Amino acid sequence: MQHYKCLIDAKEGRSSSFLNRNKITFVGVKKLTFLLLLSGVLLSGCQNDLNVTAPWKDIPIVYGILSPLDTTHYIRIEKAFLDPEISALEIARIPDSLYYKNLDASIFDISSGTRFQLLEVDGAEEGLIRDEGVFAEMPNILYKVDADDLKLVPTNSYRLEINRSETLPLVTAEIEIVSRVTIVRPIPGSTLRFPYQSLFKV
Repeated sequence: MQHYKCLIDAKEGRSSSFLNRNKITFVGVKKLTFLLLLSGVLLSGCQNDLNVTAPWKDIPIVYGILSPLDTTHYIRIEKAFLDPEISALEIARIPDSLYYKNLDASIFDISSGTRFQLLEVDGAEEGLIRDEGVFAEMPNILYKVDADDLKLVPTNSYRLEINRSETLPLVTAEIEIVSRVTIVRPIPGSTLRFPYQSLFKV
């Protein structure tokens, strides 16, 4: 009965819910058509070229572990490489792409104010042969300092400083040597008991 009333109201020119619904639907279709046409124009004007490389930057890559138990401390210092024309697998085999020339590296004992110069060596001559893989094995450039010269003191702070050139900023990293770890529990020689009824979370 309500449906017929809406049709009669529409024929008589009166505003009705039936007309309002049709008007809303018509306006929605117009907007949708406009948006589809606009997106079609915008997408057809876009380039589909994807540049996966950014401009080259001098980025150092540094690996090293300092332990008071070592007799010699080694630091590996390399650089990131990029060439949009050559495969990264090919570049990784070229030693000049991996290593800096005329690099100055040192470890600074912040607590005592003493500086220890790192010496550039070929790891292969030190008995540290680089595994075969993606990167060039020879030479295996490392920077070292003997533990007799640099005696690492637990709780002291040390700063690695790398000077690549006068035009590039100094590269630094700080570390605090961890003191010897003591296990408090369980006490050595004591018996561990796990009661059947209790729950343990690991």
